[in-house]
Amino acid sequence: MATNAQGLNSLATIIKRLEAATSRLEDIALAQNSAGGVRQALDAPSSHAPSAARGSAHPSAHVPPAPPVEDSQSVKAYDQMIITGKLEPFLKIAGDIGGPVNEQSEIVGNLFRSLRDLIKCASVSVKPSDAAFMSMLGPLQSEITAVNDVKDKYGKERDLANHFSALTEGVPAVGWVTVSPKPAPFVGDMRDSATFYANRVLKDFREKDQKHTEWARGFLALLDELKKYVTEHHTTGLAWNPKGGDATQFANASAPAAGAAAPPPPPAAATSVTSAPDPSAVFAQINQGADVTKGLRKVNKEEMTHKNPALRASGTVPTASSPGVYSKKALQTRQTRSFTD
Repeated sequence: MATNAQGLNSLATIIKRLEAATSRLEDIALAQNSAGGVRQALDAPSSHAPSAARGSAHPSAHVPPAPPVEDSQSVKAYDQMIITGKLEPFLKIAGDIGGPVNEQSEIVGNLFRSLRDLIKCASVSVKPSDAAFMSMLGPLQSEITAVNDVKDKYGKERDLANHFSALTEGVPAVGWVTVSPKPAPFVGDMRDSATFYANRVLKDFREKDQKHTEWARGFLALLDELKKYVTEHHTTGLAWNPKGGDATQFANASAPAAGAAAPPPPPAAATSVTSAPDPSAVFAQINQGADVTKGLRKVNKEEMTHKNPALRASGTVPTASSPGVYSKKALQTRQTRSFTD
């Protein structure tokens, strides 16, 4: 009996140990399943995650930048006929001459490059209003003024006076952009004005220095080619693009950054309303340069208050022989700018 009791106790102990081991194994298995589920949940992409985060593991293909807009036929022709064909050879000869001639010629180069910018703008833009177009002529006006300034600066260089005058008379040809419906003849007129002085250069330097004669012929050839170009590509005026964008925005985007903001324009007169100025007249006014004083009438001695005590005492001015009535203040101003015979 004792033996049977001991055997039953041993069997019961083994069964308990097996149950404990089985329970332990079940706990381990359950824990592993839970851990696996959590790991899968962590590894799985969230349905609420941003699309950019999900796509970060697979970056999108590189998108190449948009190709630059191809130049229009008129711009290509300008580069070929004007810049490469005539301007660059002309500037090379000017560089060989050097000095003031080269200085003024380089400004002419800048002028024709500014003209290219305007033609480029027109090829991709709708024609703007007259007022907006006037504001776009600023670079051309500035360069023409600079050409005149060189002439005034070196006015005492008598041997080069005809060089300066040839360029001064010829560069307003770029004003064809303001002329319609026949701009080419305008270029021809400016070419004729320059020819008078260019011929003097040819005459004076024919036996002295062939570089100067080549320079004079080169400038006339540049104007001839400009007239040909305008005839072929801008027959009735500067060609705009009816399907293009805003011309002023293109011009502003193309312009170099300015070092400082320009001062605000003076306030307009409130009592008068005037129409927009004629663009073609702007170039004629700019081209006067120092010659603007040529229209002044010589003041006679009897009209000068410091020469005529009686006139100074009366405070009156005798009637001038030429048309026009001037105040005393205006007359005194003109005295300081009068010329002697």
